[in-house]
Amino acid sequence: MKKSSPLLVALLLLVCAGLPACGTTGKTSPFVLTLDLPKGQKIVSDVRVASAAMDPDAAILHFVPPVKPWGKFEPDDLRNFEQSLRDTITTQLPATVRSTGPRLDVHVMIRRYMVAASNTGGAVLASVTWAATDAEGKLIYQEQFYASEAVSWIWTPGLLKESVNKSIVRRIATTSLELATGPDAEKNRPTTFDNTYKSLEEAVSRLPQVMWSAHPPVFVGPFNVGQRPEVSRVDWMVVKLSQDFDWQGYLGKLYTNHRTASTTTPVSDLAYQPTKAALERRKRETTASIAALSVSVAAPGVSASAYPRRLTGEELVEHVRNAGKVNVMAPMDLVSIAFQRSNTFHIIYRSRNSPAGELQRGTYSFNPDRDQVCLRLIDRSNFVAGSPHSEWMEDCFRVSQTDEKTYSLKTVKGDYSFSYAVR
Repeated sequence: MKKSSPLLVALLLLVCAGLPACGTTGKTSPFVLTLDLPKGQKIVSDVRVASAAMDPDAAILHFVPPVKPWGKFEPDDLRNFEQSLRDTITTQLPATVRSTGPRLDVHVMIRRYMVAASNTGGAVLASVTWAATDAEGKLIYQEQFYASEAVSWIWTPGLLKESVNKSIVRRIATTSLELATGPDAEKNRPTTFDNTYKSLEEAVSRLPQVMWSAHPPVFVGPFNVGQRPEVSRVDWMVVKLSQDFDWQGYLGKLYTNHRTASTTTPVSDLAYQPTKAALERRKRETTASIAALSVSVAAPGVSASAYPRRLTGEELVEHVRNAGKVNVMAPMDLVSIAFQRSNTFHIIYRSRNSPAGELQRGTYSFNPDRDQVCLRLIDRSNFVAGSPHSEWMEDCFRVSQTDEKTYSLKTVKGDYSFSYAVR
């Protein structure tokens, strides 16, 4: 099982304790990813998410009592996934791409999405197929792959599903944008992505075959007479499909219906037709999603068309040293962060025991050669200088500028981030 880094575990405990929005019941939220695209990539075609659907029997839930049966992949999860894929691709398209020019349509089908849950861990295995076509529905590219991830102890079904969804979105968005560069895309197309696999066997090999749930202790006098743990074997191979998806038949029907319905409406609009108000709302939500992944301190002399861009090691050092005290934008329970030039910082966060805010201090260091800043929070309640217990949590981050005054601060391993704005 994947082990969460100490910093991420601590942030989850601080922010998610008692909050249903953190995915305790299995709910997911839309997101926008910053993709690591090749430098100098020239996208010549517009890219649109034309359809996203799931097989009728796609959602599978395996839970080990006494946990509640939460986490099944629902239609709301599919809608959040579709919006995340659309917004992630849209934010990467250059302003020079015109809607009247060549177009790449992206179609996604979730074949199976299995969630296994106990009160000591969780795992997800998804079977995904997707295709890219031209504006007329001619098949250009198709792929079947699997995404899987497992976590232990500190987790919620919603956050685990979002993590898997991010892996799926990253693979499809990166590949489709590479395909949009032209006929030579196949030579440069990336082939490996974290937590996604071409074979079902490889994806399953990363997952636990047995899961267990602990029962609360029951004491009679000084003796614990509680029940033994519930143990359950997980049959991941139920995700295996007897036949490949019929893209030719699916696309033929979809584009035939489109041509019958209209000769001017793009097929992507046939699959998803928002009202004008919904379009405006989506535009605002996309802007807010980008801002929610960001930190602010403007880099002078950078045009708007240059975003997003990752800060170099030298830029990152100056950025952090000059940030000072900032206002946190997300997560909500993280109130503020203040960076000092002495390579120290402190955070104020709200918790159930300290709703007004609690102070934690830490230090930061740089790895300019890798464009990284590493943050280390210190447990002040048991602080003894030089003690191995003085290090509470530690993680390294990269910083990307996403707008004139916004930056994303994201962990090197994973897609976790938090955001703030300078005063």
